[in-house]
Amino acid sequence: MSSLVVVKRPPRRPAPPLPTGEVLLDPPPEVPAAGGRGWTRMLMILPMAAGAAAMGLMMGMQRGGVRPMWSVACTGSPSSA
Repeated sequence: MSSLVVVKRPPRRPAPPLPTGEVLLDPPPEVPAAGGRGWTRMLMILPMAAGAAAMGLMMGMQRGGVRPMWSVACTGSPSSA
């Protein structure tokens, strides 16, 4: 059997009064001049390329870690080493 519990709460407090009049805001900061875009692009591409290369090396290694899978892809047969 389930029982129903009724909770009586006091009424809510009234909301605080809204501000009136004019609200003064500071202007937004100015955007700095664009400079060094080549470096920022390189710094963004370099970690992505390194991560892709690392993932390719991890996925390309066989379970034993002896022969990379690209030797099979390039030569058509596993290397004899």
